[in-house]
Amino acid sequence: MKNSAIDIKLLESLQDLFTKFGIKSLTMDDIARQLGMSKKTLYLSFSNKKDLVKKVVEHKVLDIECGMDMVCAEGDNAIDELMGIGKKMNESLSDAHPSIMYDIQKYYPQAWKVLLSHKEEFAFNKMLANLKRGIEEGLYRDNLNPEVITKAYMVMTEAMMANQLALPGKFNFQQLHLELMRYHIRGIANSKGREYLKNQFKEDN
Repeated sequence: MKNSAIDIKLLESLQDLFTKFGIKSLTMDDIARQLGMSKKTLYLSFSNKKDLVKKVVEHKVLDIECGMDMVCAEGDNAIDELMGIGKKMNESLSDAHPSIMYDIQKYYPQAWKVLLSHKEEFAFNKMLANLKRGIEEGLYRDNLNPEVITKAYMVMTEAMMANQLALPGKFNFQQLHLELMRYHIRGIANSKGREYLKNQFKEDN
């Protein structure tokens, strides 16, 4: 890392560029031109494009994790918390270029490792904690195995991501993710939880 404290505005500007144009299609010359700076200045903060992409992904992941922590702190119950997590994910991906995930996995392995670590550690633990909370609150079925269900949910998420990677742009990630969340909640909720969920969907509509 050439700069331990990279300007947040620069990272967010880069994130906006990738959201609009994708990653692979942009060269360092393109990026510098779009940002209105020289390539020499760009290289003061990043060793190369792979380093640049990794740092942008790290920033995005940190932003998502901070947002999810806030959602979890504000959720009145486990279902509200889980729906809030889903909404936060969809908001963060609302304008993403359809090829971004494909580009990262295929061409930027270090950045992909950051995403995998986020999924396997942070996201897994959030979903596990949510299941345990829902059982304690009497909204989820009490005969669930939280670790097994969490793993099953993560596998379904991976399958959804695989569709996006194999056929970038063919499926709307937000719609797929929303349906997966609904499917998941209805599967784990007891009668009390399903009734609460039904009322929440009515309010959202």
